[in-house]
Amino acid sequence: MLVQGASFVFLALFAVINAQPLKNITTCPDSPHILHDGICYTFGFVSLTWQEAKARCQSNGANLISIRDIKVGTWIKEVTGTVPFWFGLRRSGNGNFAWTEAPHKFDTDGFSDWASGEPNFSTGSCVSMFTPLVESGSMLRSVWKMTPCNEKLNFVCGKPADIA
Repeated sequence: MLVQGASFVFLALFAVINAQPLKNITTCPDSPHILHDGICYTFGFVSLTWQEAKARCQSNGANLISIRDIKVGTWIKEVTGTVPFWFGLRRSGNGNFAWTEAPHKFDTDGFSDWASGEPNFSTGSCVSMFTPLVESGSMLRSVWKMTPCNEKLNFVCGKPADIA
């Protein structure tokens, strides 16, 4: 019986000594967030102006999201459906676009998903994502458009996940 107990202790010690460290575990701090690719997203399904939406995100330690690649844009569209919403891109006073997460300047050579005829600077300085009405049978695709900043839309906030 002692040999079996010693074998168990040996195996337990062997397992502890040879155990690989756990990978970093990412989590979101509270329930309204959805974790996706290391970012905690919060979906504001309440209509606010762009500035109000930005302030609401910042009051929770987040920013209006940056959509820097098609992967993020596609995932956001899957969650929001056809609901138009604010994200963190805006045209500044000098005419350049910038993300709300300062000092990240919008890369005009990088990813963008403008609707046909956009950006149309006469329609507003803030950028929203919406799904245009299309003929039956066409695939729905959310796109970016210039929108008056005082228009009230839903919004999406994001912040880096905590690493445990």
